[in-house]
Amino acid sequence: MRTDQPTRRGHDRRERKGNRRFHLEQRLDKCADLPGRIARRVVLIVISAFILLALLQVFGSGTSKSVTANGMTVTVDYPRAARAGMPDSVVIHLRDGLPLGEPVTISIPEEYLDTFSVGDISPAAASESYSDGYLRLEYDPPNTAEFTLNLRGDWETGNDTGASGKVQVATGGHTIATIPLKTWLVL
Repeated sequence: MRTDQPTRRGHDRRERKGNRRFHLEQRLDKCADLPGRIARRVVLIVISAFILLALLQVFGSGTSKSVTANGMTVTVDYPRAARAGMPDSVVIHLRDGLPLGEPVTISIPEEYLDTFSVGDISPAAASESYSDGYLRLEYDPPNTAEFTLNLRGDWETGNDTGASGKVQVATGGHTIATIPLKTWLVL
């Protein structure tokens, strides 16, 4: 047998030795890239968390709350998060099985209006008054099964936390619903 020719067994040893060296180099490369891999994983987790929160509508601009009492449903659509200085609206919707034959009074807390500067109230109220920290909008009996109030305005820049309060809806002098509102201001 020639000595310059590796035996099959020697060839296997060199090949295994070469593979070990190759695997060792791969491991060293992986260790050298460890901070980069960790950074990529952190970025992937953060992006995935933002996508999940967006799908859950945590960053959504609007939300809706409804209360049903005595056959009447009161729904308030308002922004969950708003940007200071940007226009927005708050919509209060009343729905009853029968036509509303009594006067409707909607009370909006002054603490909410301190941050949300109302520019337009539609429809216009028959009378307006401020008392007990509330703007009270009184409407003649609408004589329809549905009534919608739309408040349009801008978010003030002075308050950095947002606005909160409870909207009260009454018909015929009896409070039908009290709905809490909370809007966060995004700077």
